Amino acid sequence: MSQHVKEFQQSAEKPTDKEIDSEIITNLTTETIGSANVDESPIKFSGLNIDLSYHCPLECDHCLFEAGPSRSLQGMSDSHIVRVIQSAAEVGTFYSISIGHQEPFVQFDRLCEILRFLKSNFDGYGIAMPTTAVWVKAREFAFKRLSILRDLQVENLMISVDDYHQSQVPLQKCITCASVAQELGMHVTIQCVYSRTSHRLDYYRTLMEPHLDPDKTKWVESPFCPSGRARKALSESNWPQRNYKDGSCNVMQVMYVAPDGSVTPCCGGGLVASGLVMGSLYEKSMAQICVEIEQDPIMNSLASHQGPAGLVETLQKEHPAWKPREYYTGTCHACFEIMNDPSLVEFLRKSYEERKVDLLLQRLYMEVKEGLFASCQQSG
Repeated sequence: MSQHVKEFQQSAEKPTDKEIDSEIITNLTTETIGSANVDESPIKFSGLNIDLSYHCPLECDHCLFEAGPSRSLQGMSDSHIVRVIQSAAEVGTFYSISIGHQEPFVQFDRLCEILRFLKSNFDGYGIAMPTTAVWVKAREFAFKRLSILRDLQVENLMISVDDYHQSQVPLQKCITCASVAQELGMHVTIQCVYSRTSHRLDYYRTLMEPHLDPDKTKWVESPFCPSGRARKALSESNWPQRNYKDGSCNVMQVMYVAPDGSVTPCCGGGLVASGLVMGSLYEKSMAQICVEIEQDPIMNSLASHQGPAGLVETLQKEHPAWKPREYYTGTCHACFEIMNDPSLVEFLRKSYEERKVDLLLQRLYMEVKEGLFASCQQSG
């Protein structure tokens, strides 16, 4: 843990120095980034999600990227993929990479070349791969392809299973994909997105669990976020009725890189909000973007509250007209609605200008309290 973080753990409870200038803030955040590594920072800026393209053989109603067969297959060029990975490696904190986000298996040969580059040039990364299993033809075919990925250090397969995907993909393909992956030693995460009227995770778990190894299976569900295609395709009557504090937030833990090189410091349903984009890797390095994120008062509010609660409270108290919805589908929905509105983002930036030091201190204190810089070896 850096000395600066230790000092601010004590001062963050009673921040009194309102005159700290931007140079000191820059030094603090730059020092934090520069001193971080896999051992000291097991959570913060640790996950890298790279989206190759928004092309997908499926066209799901809930898709926040509006992916589909009509979107460009090329997306991010090979040279830019290499640049993204090299830039992230220079930061020194990323140790988990997810490649795809739509259906990466439609570019299987290209995917394998990327993984070979990773294997040859970078050591120690845990690699995860999302899939819909639409590509599965038979068990032997799945075994052949997943064997290749296993040998290229893919450790975790994340399979989308819900009403939206299963209206286009037989569930048996997902079962086959998951069971073969586990046979090859991979861990499997079953991800279910639900609406107010859809089946929930338990329904699919009952159907799939008898075929899977419980020790190698993780079950995850989340409500859909009314962004992207979902905002147009799914009526409000389908929205799960929750509030802006329901759900988790991984801002500053996962960095999402879009096919156009833009970077968003989260991977939730709200990440397509324009106000969450913090820069482009075609113009800046990942290290520069990380430092700017750490200095950004809105990002510090999201991180310190682990969600948009701080933004909501500020708007409720200070905005002359804004009121929260009666209900949201969760934290990502509330964050999207605020951060996708340029006028609200501008209002928050002006409101936070005199409080940016306090927000920085709150975030640093939260990081220490939550152990975001705790040594991986301390748990033993």
